[in-house]
Amino acid sequence: MSGHKRPIPESYWVVPGRFLAGEYPGYSQDEQLRQRIDAFLDLGIDTFIDLTDPNELPPYLPVLKEQAGYYDVNIHYKRFTINRSYRPHIRNHAGHSR
Repeated sequence: MSGHKRPIPESYWVVPGRFLAGEYPGYSQDEQLRQRIDAFLDLGIDTFIDLTDPNELPPYLPVLKEQAGYYDVNIHYKRFTINRSYRPHIRNHAGHSR
């Protein structure tokens, strides 16, 4: 286990102190969302990569921007939607698709 603190229990360090991954930080309850966002900002995290579809979950970007203003932090946010219905073709050893 890394000695680096995690902002939320549902996160982990991919590269300790440099690259953190975890579940979507947004919640429908404003105060809980603010606390979670603050936990990221408290650790100096300023880049957020959102893998969700724009209509999949409640957005956290407006709260992130607001809280970053309190911390005087310039955040970086980018959405890369993952197509969850995509299923790659698996080839067997003979090269045929299954």
